[in-house]
Amino acid sequence: MSTNELLQRRAAMMQSRGGGTDWENIGRGMVDYTTPFEIPSEILPYFGSVSVYMYMFVARGNLKSIDFSGQIYIPDRICQNTGILTLTLPDTLQRIGGYAFYGCKSLTEIISEKTTPPTLGADVFTQCTALTGIYVPDASVSAYQAASGWSKYASIIKPISQRPT
Repeated sequence: MSTNELLQRRAAMMQSRGGGTDWENIGRGMVDYTTPFEIPSEILPYFGSVSVYMYMFVARGNLKSIDFSGQIYIPDRICQNTGILTLTLPDTLQRIGGYAFYGCKSLTEIISEKTTPPTLGADVFTQCTALTGIYVPDASVSAYQAASGWSKYASIIKPISQRPT
């Protein structure tokens, strides 16, 4: 059974008992931290709430990837100190919360599909010691290099067309 199916079953069980849906505990209790995690569309309205997913994957060294497709906000500290390797930021993304990827020492590259740089919270990519490239749409390189928060990574912001394959 997939992680998403487990999330949905747990949510249905909680609702059938009349207790509402506690997405934070569902997420913390059901994600196995070893497979990519997809946020079910039914809980997208809750995803923007910092209390829902803050710290959800913190210090899970075996988490290698996470799919943020369709998200407009990545919460504070969601992947802090994880073993995530590559990060793809969708074109829908507007903001990344503070410390979201802080201490991700295995993170080597970020691919942003968004032409306008998303707003960054505090220290989003600090202590990402293996980070060697942030690849953005070719026409957006200078915008990212000048944007608040992104400018400290100006030397590794590169056109996506130069990304090694």
